[in-house]
Amino acid sequence: MDHRGPFPKTTAAIFRWAETVGVFIVFAATLVSLALALWRMVNERSFALEEILLLFVYLEVIAMIGIYAQSHRVPVRYPVYIAITALARYLVLSSKTLSALEIAFVSLAILALAGAVFTLRFCESRFQTDDD
Repeated sequence: MDHRGPFPKTTAAIFRWAETVGVFIVFAATLVSLALALWRMVNERSFALEEILLLFVYLEVIAMIGIYAQSHRVPVRYPVYIAITALARYLVLSSKTLSALEIAFVSLAILALAGAVFTLRFCESRFQTDDD
């Protein structure tokens, strides 16, 4: 075998095709979800913080898909950003029903994720390789 990687060329092409289709499906679903959320906000004339945070989740997913489409790499920080925004949204939506301990745990989770982003950014700037 004179090709690179563990799969024959046709199998690798099938994987690339399936990956492209999958990314397109995720992108289309995200756009539809974003449009539906905007439509619901306009119809209900409700522009509360939780809806705006949901829009940020959609925008982060779109940004992550865009970066992936260009580089064929999932930037690790973007899922962490999405998790932080989702937890913040959860905290806003559920703050009236959560106990003080649950609020503290969710807040600690957000803080831990923020620490992870800081560590990732530090390592990227400090230990960046030539192929990045």
